[in-house]
Amino acid sequence: MAGWFVPAREGERLVGFHQLRPDLEQLRWSEFVADPGFASWTDPGAVMATAATMLHQGEQLGDPFLSYDSVPDRLAWVVPVLGGDAGGVIFVAGSAAWRVSGGDG
Repeated sequence: MAGWFVPAREGERLVGFHQLRPDLEQLRWSEFVADPGFASWTDPGAVMATAATMLHQGEQLGDPFLSYDSVPDRLAWVVPVLGGDAGGVIFVAGSAAWRVSGGDG
């Protein structure tokens, strides 16, 4: 476990987040300049909808989990890709999504 993601919201607006180490020591506070939408960072269904835009024919999505891409500062949801030829994972951070092939991630 790399730590904790604690979203900060004002109504339905995601204003930022705290990132804590596993021992709950604060690693950083980050604010969003533009509201990315609370669900885009906190709702697995919204994450799955974003990831689905990256699927190829014959592929399905596995269960998403919050993690990071390469280093803990690059928070992202990880969505495994099942079936098809490419495999790998799709990373989702807010409205952005990118794919890493099976042996690359």
